[in-house]
Amino acid sequence: MENYTLLRPIDFEGERVTEISYDLESLNGGDMLAIERQFLNTSNGNQYIMVKETTKEFQVYVLAKAAGKPVEFFFALKAQDFSQLTMRVNNFFIEAELATMAQAEQQS
Repeated sequence: MENYTLLRPIDFEGERVTEISYDLESLNGGDMLAIERQFLNTSNGNQYIMVKETTKEFQVYVLAKAAGKPVEFFFALKAQDFSQLTMRVNNFFIEAELATMAQAEQQS
């Protein structure tokens, strides 16, 4: 579980939000498929994106699932907080890819 303190707190559904907790490590394959389905249903153009994990929109859906919050919550964040959080999701996926590449190098 990770915590992120908002640089610019927001009011969402009548509540002042200053911090967000999320757990990317807890997501499983079923979660990722559900996220992908939700992402694909949001726009006709999304099905043409080759690497969905690199888009901020997909990253927001991942973050919403990991935080147990609606995507609309993340759309309400100020730009700096939105970017910081989506970069954390992006880094999560990049780190996984780098670890896979390192394992492959060790095996060859």
